[in-house]
Amino acid sequence: MNISSFCLVNSEFLNLSIKLFFWKQVKELKVAFGTLSGRSSKFCTDACLRRYLEARNWNVDKAKKMIEETLKWRATYKPEEIHWVSERSFANKLLLCEYGESMRSKISIYHFGSALLLL
Repeated sequence: MNISSFCLVNSEFLNLSIKLFFWKQVKELKVAFGTLSGRSSKFCTDACLRRYLEARNWNVDKAKKMIEETLKWRATYKPEEIHWVSERSFANKLLLCEYGESMRSKISIYHFGSALLLL
């Protein structure tokens, strides 16, 4: 076995070890949450849990706390219920989106060249 094939085998083993570590962390986070239901189960996919773990440097406790805060926010503000009911454009610079039960809540999107500003 020459040095290049040895390095290739070792790098493949390292990649497999890293993937196994990521999978174990996601599994540990799932166990920490237990059974999720409703909107929480749709939001907390494996990919989502992995993103939160990466954001918290693979610390399960910190990722769990961050997800719990996100789930509280999502329960309060219900972002998945926002949909375009009416849209008004002013000189291609401003879009208004009305949402919610009363249709009194609005999202304003300002377009300046290639930049977007959401209000």
